Amino acid sequence: MSFRQFARQEAYIGRNPVLLDVQAGMLIAQGDWSGAERVIRTLSSLNRQEVYADGRQAMLIMRRDQDFSRAKTMLTDVLQRGSGGQTFIRRLRAVAAAEAGDLRVAREDIEFLKARGAVGAVAGLEARIKLAQSDYDGAEQELEAVGTLSGPDELLRARILEARAEDPATPFSDRSKLRSDADEIRIRYRMLDEYEMERG
Repeated sequence: MSFRQFARQEAYIGRNPVLLDVQAGMLIAQGDWSGAERVIRTLSSLNRQEVYADGRQAMLIMRRDQDFSRAKTMLTDVLQRGSGGQTFIRRLRAVAAAEAGDLRVAREDIEFLKARGAVGAVAGLEARIKLAQSDYDGAEQELEAVGTLSGPDELLRARILEARAEDPATPFSDRSKLRSDADEIRIRYRMLDEYEMERG
């Protein structure tokens, strides 16, 4: 992207919270950490957008640093502040908790979401718990229950394939195909982040 194109894009996005939020997600997916941090700071400065900026910061921590425990702690602090966006933050914290191996907190958030009718997000979260338990068949079955998979769900499926390929119990003859299938998914959805969540 040229400087002129970049400047035009920045002028268009301006301080629109929805566009800033989308831009932050794209920059995280592309691995542009400094760009993502800059956009997150701008988003955080806007009225009633702090909780969404915090969510993007947690996604950045999970993607860049792979520090799921830190992301979980940060999101717990956001929930305790009572800043709103409870469904959005709970979904993110369930992901961070499952990845960190804290299945109790992940399950707590799933039950919260079920009670509030956010059933669309639950299957993917259940799949993460199964993956954390190395139950690859169970994880894939949970994703199948979703029906049509979103981009982030497809990226989760790629991770399930990769984990199965790395498992010592997987026959060597199957590992190359599993990795190849995972690579194809990642190429197809390279502009998306696995931890992307809709506002709610």
